[in-house]
Amino acid sequence: ILAARYLQYVLSRPADHLVACALRECELMYSQGAPNWLGDLGVVINRMPAYWTRPLWSPLGLDVESVTLLIADITLAAKSHVQNAIDESSKGSLLHGRLHNDENGDAVAEPIAFRLYLSVTNPGHRRALAGLLLADSPLADSQLRYADGRGRRKKIPHEWRLCRFCMTDVEDTLHALFVCDGSSELCTVRAMFW
Repeated sequence: ILAARYLQYVLSRPADHLVACALRECELMYSQGAPNWLGDLGVVINRMPAYWTRPLWSPLGLDVESVTLLIADITLAAKSHVQNAIDESSKGSLLHGRLHNDENGDAVAEPIAFRLYLSVTNPGHRRALAGLLLADSPLADSQLRYADGRGRRKKIPHEWRLCRFCMTDVEDTLHALFVCDGSSELCTVRAMFW
């Protein structure tokens, strides 16, 4: 998107501007098969993932409007890719179906947006909270998901990743934050928030 926005900027410059002259030189080089950034941009755009529905893109004969549409298509493809990755992941159960308030205050499903938990000022707390949401935490559900690379530990089946405190349910984020009553310290801390 950054390279396409730069291209949009370049196309908006007057024809006698130095950067507009450089773009014409890149177009000439591209048409002759010489490598340059404009050709590289075309290669990247034409190799977009399955969410990309545009025909093959050529960096010749561009204008500001066509690049504006291209940026909108890239943004939509990126959002679809991220949403699909979230939906298919077994790790991010807290991210499935999440809503985000748009500029009007309406709740919308927006896969790429600034989240409030990212504004936590303490870096350690912010990382811990993001780790809980993204299933990258010291909880058993995350730690026992994979085998040890040295062969010392095998992958543990999901239903065997029991909570270290209550030993009755899988130790995942939802269980640790809202359900587990096997630790009085955990219950006390939880009671401060609810």
